[in-house]
Amino acid sequence: MRKTPLALVGVGLIAGVAVSVGLFRGSDEPMSAVSVDRPGEAPVLAASGIAEEAPALSAEEAFNAFMQAPELRGVDVAGSVNVDANGALILDLDLRDLIDFFLAGIQSEEDLPLVRTALLGYLQSLGLANPVIDEVLAVMDRYVEYLLAAEAADGYETDDLARRLERLHHLRRETLGLELAEAFFAEEEAYDRYSIELRRILADASLTPAQREQQLAAIEAWLPETIVAQQQRAATIHNTREEVAVLREQGASDTEIYRLRAERFGSEAAERLAQRDAERSQWQRRVAAYRTERDAVLNNPGLSDDDKEQALQRLMQEHFSEPEARRLRALERINAEERERPAAEGD
Repeated sequence: MRKTPLALVGVGLIAGVAVSVGLFRGSDEPMSAVSVDRPGEAPVLAASGIAEEAPALSAEEAFNAFMQAPELRGVDVAGSVNVDANGALILDLDLRDLIDFFLAGIQSEEDLPLVRTALLGYLQSLGLANPVIDEVLAVMDRYVEYLLAAEAADGYETDDLARRLERLHHLRRETLGLELAEAFFAEEEAYDRYSIELRRILADASLTPAQREQQLAAIEAWLPETIVAQQQRAATIHNTREEVAVLREQGASDTEIYRLRAERFGSEAAERLAQRDAERSQWQRRVAAYRTERDAVLNNPGLSDDDKEQALQRLMQEHFSEPEARRLRALERINAEERERPAAEGD
């Protein structure tokens, strides 16, 4: 499922932003929409206090600075802005992904105005019409208002998941409006309803196996098509992986494996998987060769403990790069723990 910036920036931070920059005016009155008279300038929300003073950077400079953050270097902007045949903004999950991408860059209380200006710079770089840019920024404002309200409400919720989700359902429509709430959260809410009903059905001891299967089949229709497609693809991947394992045990050739994968996933994916197989086989051969030499050192009675330690270090350096050596040490540590676990459980 999707993660909102609320989860990404950490509990309490978005609320801290609300207090420090005045997204709420000290009352229940919602923040006003953004006004961008000249898209070339940084937006100023004097009414709600987001940016009493415009950031010193231009929109273009703010976007460039935003993308130079260490965690974003080499990363493409997620999401997109879609318009219809008349040039009107389409409210969809692509737009939510875009806004989430920028909001996830909030690291401190002072970042929101700059992040907002960075989004403006990105929108301008796309060559969008000014009315579309204005509307995207206004959508961001309403979305931030929702995130703030959702976090504020979270402290008053009970452990009843159904009640919590129902409250979020109403909160989204109150703060975002029906159209935007449906565009951003319809799929998520459908999955939430499915999950709650699934838990109820599985926990209902009064149902016969036939009744349970019937009810489970009925709620499958609640799932959004995108989630159904994801589940089907996950099942296909799992089933294909098992089939490949059986074929290898039966002595199937690489060509046969490739043919099966190409049939399920296409030739390009089959090529990538074949390359991964080759890399994995090469790695396993290198590890086997290293372990053979390592065991010879460990079993050499003519070497002292210090000599063995030095010889093992040289072997590791000869066979592996430093990242590969770290990987191998981690794998061997995991294998050692798994071997010790049955003995500990037996005690």
